[in-house]
This record gives sequence, C-alpha cells and structure tokens, in this order.
Amino acid sequence: MIHRLMLVMFFVCGPLYAGSGSAIIEGKTSSGRTSVKISVQDIVGTFEHVELTIDGKSYKITNNGAKETVIQDKENKVYFLTLESEDRIFRMWMVPGSEKVVSQSDGSYKSTFAAVIEASDPRKEGKWDFAPRITIGCTLDYSI
Repeated sequence: MIHRLMLVMFFVCGPLYAGSGSAIIEGKTSSGRTSVKISVQDIVGTFEHVELTIDGKSYKITNNGAKETVIQDKENKVYFLTLESEDRIFRMWMVPGSEKVVSQSDGSYKSTFAAVIEASDPRKEGKWDFAPRITIGCTLDYSI
C-alpha cells in the first residue's frame, strides 16, 4: 500500500523533466537562396545532423562517424558548430551579441540570432569547394 501511495505522490507532485531534447536551429537568408536546418542534442551535446540548401541544391550530414564540435560559451556569447564527414564540411558560428531571447522557461528556450556559415558548397562535388561565407538569420528552439 505504501508503495502505491509513493508512486501516486511521485506522479502528482509536479512536472518531471527527464532526459534531454534536441535543439533545432533553422535559418534562411533574406534572399531565400540559402537555408539550413540543424539538430543538436541538448544544445551543447552531440551534433546530430545538418541540412544545407543553396539555390535548390542540398546535402545532409549526419553524425554517423563524422567529426563534430559544439561549443557554447554563454558568458562570451559564443556558439560554434562544426560537422565534417568524408565528403562535406559544415561550420557555423553565432555572430557575437546577435542573440535575442524570445522565451525561456523551465525546460524550454527560444531565441533568434545571426550566424555565419562556412561550408562545402552543395552546388559542387568537392569537399573543399566552399561556398562564399553566408550570413543567415536563425531561430533556435529547444525543449526537454
């Protein structure tokens, strides 16, 4: 009986925040020619995947053996992501000071920011054929 009561109390006493979620970053240039969609586990965890589209041509890199880096330094307003597969490289960093928090509560965070993308050009075949650096407006949506 006491075990059942404890179980009921456990579920009734408030919200549970177990585990973590993926931060989804989406961006589009003002011209609409370039877009990006990124998934990062728990904002600063594993870089799950990125999809980059330029002029209708796109590629997707997943973290399946790819080299990845995720750096977030809130104090210095730095957010940096890289993902490198055998045939593509993607790098993106937040323009320092550009982040605007839209909403923040227990278990969720939404913001907008400007970012610079330096990446293999999806319109070309070579890993080292980079597109010119692109500045893009992004939204970040994270919730557990």
